Formats: sequence, C-alpha cells, structure tokens
Amino acid sequence: MSEIKTVVCLILCLSFSLTLKSQQTDILRKDVFTLCSDSLEGRKAFSPGGEKAMNYICYELQKAGVNIHRQEFKYSNQTGCNVVAVVESDDEEFKNEYILIGAHYDHLGIKTNKQGKTVIYNGADDNASGTAILMQLARRMQKDRHLLKRSIILVAFDAEEEGLIGSRYFSENPMPISDIHQIKLMINLDMVGWLKGDALKISGTGMIENGKALFESDKIKIDAKRFDRSMFTDSDFSCFAKKQIPSISITTGTKSPYHKPEDDAELIDYQGMNDICNYIYDVVIKASNEAVLKSSGKSATRHKQKSDMVSFGLNASVGSARQNYHFGNVTGRDGYAFDAGLFMQYNKYRFLAFRIGAEIERNLTKRIEGQMMMTNLYIPFGIVLQSPLQESIGLSLIFGGYYSNNLHMDMPSEMENGARIRPNDIGLTFSVEMRIGSLGFGVSNRYGLLNMNKGSLDRINYSSGTFRIVYYINR
Repeated sequence: MSEIKTVVCLILCLSFSLTLKSQQTDILRKDVFTLCSDSLEGRKAFSPGGEKAMNYICYELQKAGVNIHRQEFKYSNQTGCNVVAVVESDDEEFKNEYILIGAHYDHLGIKTNKQGKTVIYNGADDNASGTAILMQLARRMQKDRHLLKRSIILVAFDAEEEGLIGSRYFSENPMPISDIHQIKLMINLDMVGWLKGDALKISGTGMIENGKALFESDKIKIDAKRFDRSMFTDSDFSCFAKKQIPSISITTGTKSPYHKPEDDAELIDYQGMNDICNYIYDVVIKASNEAVLKSSGKSATRHKQKSDMVSFGLNASVGSARQNYHFGNVTGRDGYAFDAGLFMQYNKYRFLAFRIGAEIERNLTKRIEGQMMMTNLYIPFGIVLQSPLQESIGLSLIFGGYYSNNLHMDMPSEMENGARIRPNDIGLTFSVEMRIGSLGFGVSNRYGLLNMNKGSLDRINYSSGTFRIVYYINR
C-alpha cells in the first residue's frame, strides 16, 4: 500500500511540475506575440508603437505587484523611456547590493522594401524574446523575494537599436540607487528565442570572481566565454562593462532572421525560452545569496576605461624599395622590401603615445650597376596620434624617424672593387594604421636622409613604401 502511495505522489508531483512548465511557456508566448503585434509597428524607439510596448510592459509588471519606475530620457529632441522594475530584499546585510537584469524592448519599426511595399520589423527574437523573459523573471522574483539576499533591478531598455541610448542613460543615471557600483552583477538578455537544441552563449564570466562556477549548469547546454571580444556587434551590457561592473551577455546568437521582417513570433523556440528563463532564475537566486559577489578586476580590452600604459606588438611589412639619385638623368628602379619586428608603445595620454621598435628588413634595389640586396636592422621611433587603443575600431597616425645599420650586403660585381656604400642611415617615417580589434592594417613610408654614396658628392637616398600588418599583444 505504501508503494502505491509513493507512486501516486510521484505522479502528482510530476504532473504539477509539467503544469507549471506549460504555464510559464504559455506566458512567454503571450508576451512575445503581444510585443510582436503589427499594431506596435515594430516597436521603433520614440514611436507610438514603442510607447505601446512600454505601456504593456508596465501594465503586466504592475499587475504582478512589481514596483516599477518610468525613466524618461531625451535624445535628439525625442523622448524615450526605460522601464525599471525593482524587487527589494529584506536582508539587512545585502539589500543595498543589486543584481541588474536588462533587455531592450525596441526594434526597427517600419521600412519600405525594394518593391516599394511597407513591411514591419516585428523583432520577435530581437528582442521581444529577451523582454518576455525579463518580464517573467520580474514576476517570479517578486513572488519569491523571500529567497533573495541581494535586491534585483530589472530594466527594459529603450533605444538600443539607436546606439545603446537607453542603457547608456541608465548607467549614468541609475535608479533607484545612488551609486552605479551598488550593482554587483549585470546580466543582459538579447536575442534568446532561438535555442533549438543548441548551446546558450554566455560571455563575460571572467569579469566576476568564481564566474565559471556561477554560470555552469547541468540542465542546459552552455557555451561560456570569459570575455566578450566581438568587434562589430554590441548590446546594452557594454555600458556597464566599461564601468568595470561584471557584465554578462546571454544570447542564442544570430541564427534567427536578424534585422529582417521575417523575425516573427511564430518562429520562436518557446520551450527553449522556458529553459533559459529557468536557468537565469537559478543563476540570479544563487548570485543573490553568494557570500561574496565581486569583480575579478579583469575585462575585455574593448571594455577597459583606458589603454594599458605600455603596449607591445608585432608587425610585418611588404612593398617596394628604391634608391633615389640626385644627379644626372639616371634614377633607380623599384625593387622590393619586406620586414618583420616588434614594438613597444608608451600610452602616456588617451590620444597620444610614443613608440619605439626593432625590425629586420630585407630589401632589393636596382642600381645602374645591377641589383643590390641588403639586410638591415631598423630602430624606428615616433609619436602616435590615435583613437583610444581599447576601442574595437580605431585609427593611428605615426610619424617620426629611424636609425638603420646594415647587417649584410650582396652587391653587383661591378661595385665590389671600390664602391663605398654607407653602412648606416637615419631618416623619416610616416605610417597610417587602421585597427580592428587587436589587428592593424596600413601603409608605411621611409625616406633616408644620409647619402648612401659615402665619400661622393653624387647623392643617393633610400626610400620605401610598404603595406603593413600589426598585431597588438595587449592594448
């Protein structure tokens, strides 16, 4: 008889669990479909459709008893609005420390396609999915606030698609707190509706101590990275990461019809969203109750507040070289040059640096007497005008000088008896460098100032123009 009771209890518990799971999935589906309704016209920031989305979020959270604030902000003479939900802890020790969960609710609005037809960009995955999970987490956190030691702030950001406007405003004007560093952890949800059996992508775990253990799971597949190093995409977490607040990006990636009108509610993986919602809920409850929740002091290069004081890098160049004659009607012809080396850069100021390097150059120049092959040691040095090194994309202008010393020379037989080639040189350098992440691409020019024709009034100068690749070991 007792065995039968045990089986019945297990069946009832399983049935109750499945019912709750089904209810949450239905709630997530309802929120996504509502936010993706054509009547909201793509939820473009500063539009009537965006305002409707904001009002829906406020209504649903107020209905659940969540304390909310409407944080209005101005941008280009238009008014946007972040929705800020707060779930306060009663713990006397930790209630003034906060975990922030964010997701942007705006999208691209209405556009006209090539056929002249008006189409609505409903943005189901981007980012009705993240907003729906945010809302459900707010409902659950409010209901289970007795489980929290640290308090929770949940923000539906506006105007992310316009350039992270809403999140940037909140990071400068946090509410209801007075100091942004009361936030001990930021979790951002952007495009989380396309799990479909794949791993959930999480980046930034290296910003927080014990981050790997905090975000691991045996219930859902996780693809975790210590830092977000994406060069071309960004989301609301960056505004907080740049303030050295541990900031986590959670996404299922860009497999959905990203920034296309086909990104509709019917295509979303709601069971996957339910699993993600449960996972984040568990992470937040766990983080809220950690004895110590603090930054590791580390971040991705692009999230640093300033560049490293001393940077190191490698460089390689290939291009043309020539000897320029200053007498008669004869001139040298283009040969080639290639070099490789390393450099050290002292970043004294945000936009100004000083660089010195060491390079081995191999060049072939064509003279009247024939071809000359030289191997030289170069010591280039100069001033660098640059956009900040920690930015994902940047530009550098380098101008200065160099000293070179000949290490080996192969000269035409006609020159071997009596030719006096100067073994060293000083000159000017100028380079333009475009940076993408840790890689740089650009052009570099050198122009020698000393007469290579040692002991002769017939003046010859060395010059080169090369294409250069640079790799920054640290920035």
